[in-house]
Formats: sequence, structure tokens, C-alpha cells
Amino acid sequence: MSRLIKPEWGRFTLLLTIAAALTIIPLPESLRPYRPHWMLLALFYLGTYLPAQTGIIRSWLLGILIDAISGSLLGIHAITYAFTSYITLQFHLRLRLYAMVQQMLVITLLLCVNLTIEFLIRSATEGMPDTTLFWAPILTTPLLWPLFFIHKGWRPQSPHSR
Repeated sequence: MSRLIKPEWGRFTLLLTIAAALTIIPLPESLRPYRPHWMLLALFYLGTYLPAQTGIIRSWLLGILIDAISGSLLGIHAITYAFTSYITLQFHLRLRLYAMVQQMLVITLLLCVNLTIEFLIRSATEGMPDTTLFWAPILTTPLLWPLFFIHKGWRPQSPHSR
């Protein structure tokens, strides 16, 4: 049994490392508002296709790490990542059956809720964010889901398909 789990941990770590790097890489000022939420995509993927390797506490700790690295208010990313993991883990069997377009719609809804939570926290603590560009990731993030969805090498193979 442990032989089956070990390769998945490598994929888990690699995916989260790449998503974290893409999240904190500096972008030009004009592109910064359109930055996709890479970690949301990674957590959605892991929660849907590798639910044994992810969890709400791990997502929350990852959010704290991203908050500390990016210098944002401590806990903003933690609460949204934990929420994303909770929803995907709760419905992962159903989400696996959805077509790619349906999963993109679910990601869009999750992102809307996450951005609403972030907007409320930021407006209460830092003042009102620029509302027109604050919601821009709703356009860019779901469009990148096919990169995760189509790459079949990252999906765990069932023992019956071999």
C-alpha cells in the first residue's frame, strides 16, 4: 500500500511548489491584477483527483505560508484556501464526473466566493480595494483549468484500468 501512495506525494509536492512559485513571482504592474489564482487551481485539482493527499489543515497552513511570503494580511489566503479545500473534498466524487466546462464553472463560482471573502476582509482592514481590477482573476483563472484537466499524467490510475 505504501508503494502506491509515495509517487502521489511527489506529485502533490511538485504541484504545490510550482503553484506557490507562480503565485509569488513578480509580474509587471499592468499584468498584476490579472494574475491567475494558481493555488486555487492546484487545490481544486488535488481535492478532486488526489483527495487523500490534501486536507483543510494543510491548505490553511499553505495559505499562512503564502500570506507570510507575499506580505499580505495574515490569514486571508489561509481562509480562502481552507474553504476551497473543504468544498472540493466534500464534493470530489461528483466533481470528477463533471466535464471540463462544468469544472470551469465550479472554479469560477469558488473564485467568486473566495474573492468576495478577500474583498470583505480587505475593505474592513485596508480600505476599499480597486473594484474593477480586483475581480479580474475571475476571467483569467478558469481559462487555465484545461492545463490541469487535460494533463492525464497527473491523474491517479485506478487499478482496474491497467
